[in-house]
Amino acid sequence: MSLRQRIFGEVEVEWRFAFGHDMRVMMHPNIRVILLMASSVALALRPTGNPAPAESSRVRVLLDTDTFNEMDDQFFVTYALMEPRFEIEGICATQYRVTEASVDESYYEARRILNLMGMSGRIPLRMGSDTAMPDPQTPRSSPASRFIVERALAKDPRPLHILAVGALTNVASAYLENKKIRDRIRIIWLGGSRWPEGALSEFNAVNDRAAVKCIIEAGLDLTQIPTETCAQQLTTTFAETERRLRHRNAVADYLIDLYRDYGHDQKVIWDMTAVACLLQQTEGKRFFTITDVPAPRVDEATLKYIPNPEGARMKVCTGLDREKIFADFYARFPPTADLDPPYLTLACSRDDPRAVTLTFNEDLDPDSVRSLSGFRLQPDVPVRAVQLVDARTVRLQLAASLDPSTAYTVACSEVRDVAGNPVGPRNTFRFQPQPEMHDGLRATLYAAGSKLTKLPVPELSDRTAVFRGQTLELWLSNSRKSFIESSLKAMFVVILEGNLEVPFKHEYEISCYADDAARIELDGRLLVEADLGAGSVRAASRVHLDKGLHPVRISFLQRGGQYLLNLYWNFPFHEKQRIPWNYFCFAAR
Repeated sequence: MSLRQRIFGEVEVEWRFAFGHDMRVMMHPNIRVILLMASSVALALRPTGNPAPAESSRVRVLLDTDTFNEMDDQFFVTYALMEPRFEIEGICATQYRVTEASVDESYYEARRILNLMGMSGRIPLRMGSDTAMPDPQTPRSSPASRFIVERALAKDPRPLHILAVGALTNVASAYLENKKIRDRIRIIWLGGSRWPEGALSEFNAVNDRAAVKCIIEAGLDLTQIPTETCAQQLTTTFAETERRLRHRNAVADYLIDLYRDYGHDQKVIWDMTAVACLLQQTEGKRFFTITDVPAPRVDEATLKYIPNPEGARMKVCTGLDREKIFADFYARFPPTADLDPPYLTLACSRDDPRAVTLTFNEDLDPDSVRSLSGFRLQPDVPVRAVQLVDARTVRLQLAASLDPSTAYTVACSEVRDVAGNPVGPRNTFRFQPQPEMHDGLRATLYAAGSKLTKLPVPELSDRTAVFRGQTLELWLSNSRKSFIESSLKAMFVVILEGNLEVPFKHEYEISCYADDAARIELDGRLLVEADLGAGSVRAASRVHLDKGLHPVRISFLQRGGQYLLNLYWNFPFHEKQRIPWNYFCFAAR
């Protein structure tokens, strides 16, 4: 069982059809099976207007990937599988040494991508070694290394291109097991840092130092994509990814979910560079600046480059065109048209009786919210100014104060989403002003100490808070500025308290993604608890809620290292998304 299966807890059978329906059936909590209409999805994935190439013109490709390590490997595998001129001969899972089961996790995550793309059973998948090579001359034999040898020596005049985006364990082991593959393989490896004055000491290289020395000094046909001086330029944001991939197909939605759970505003999609590099070498694309250099020797202990002017020639990528690579990637997904109208899902007036905040279910066209005539209140209170607070939130400034004892109805008539769709029939919302309430939640931060290792933590009553205040952001991460970064960065507990404003009576799915542990209590009852002891974990629960305010308490424990807390919900007109700040409020004590 893969770690993601253990993490996700709830398990579902997903029926995804080409015409867009998604039907889920919950099953045993330790099984997650994805059943697909394979032929329909495969047709949907075929690039529009690009017929399948002749067999002789296709490029033989093998992927060697630590698929579960981050989230960029899934983009890499998808990119490669969607290139019609690539004949993918197999996928090999490689270790990344973060956990003992890293190669197993990579194997099952690669299988998940194949399932989502309707290719399960059509492309061989092999398990690699779960440990690094002991020295540059001793291979770690595995099904993956033997498969590489088999495919490299197949009776086919075309060379085998190996795209390696993790530790080089499988590739180096294959070469040591049978050096006859030397002239039959072309390797593109994502790894190493600055070239040539730096070292190879980055994640992929460090995970098998011996394999790095073996491959670089072997005189093979090798192209290196250094991370620091090249690959890190391939950065994107979650907003861009969601906008470009939303509803394009099943695997596109999965990539969005991965990015959302990853929890960062922006991310380098390192591994896609290997696919783009091969497209340049075989299809004439112009993505990279590539330099031909003599292969250095490698100091295995320090992973520093040792100049070797007499070394065999190798190629090094020294720059890339970020816009061209992402444009090529997104163009491979089937087009989709946004025909859904935006809906008004919340209106509230807190703290300031002369202001009303409106929230919509999707991003709005900024030009469509500028007109005062597009918004009106009943009983009538004139709107004096309109402000777009964020992509989905509008603030109305009023000419007079609202009466806290009166229920008001706000209506909008000219709002459009970014695709140009006018606001739908759900364009009104009834609310009552809450001048005693403030946006966000009360936040209390405690230094945990080594003894506080589980939630809940009653011992906190005896401790002095490091921070007390208000937070509008329910997205906590070491990569984002917050009250945590300004005061404490390791071994801490955060308590968030207040109310969740539920916009209408319905069933909601509320979930969290946490590193290391989180606990959500709603209406005084435990709703969600997520804790694997170490590392990231996701947990979710469904609950029927009435419209109105529901007391909420969120406890978050960080045990050291990276930290992350994301809260999500699903309900009608809102696909899974982080719970926006304006759905939370608290009363001043």
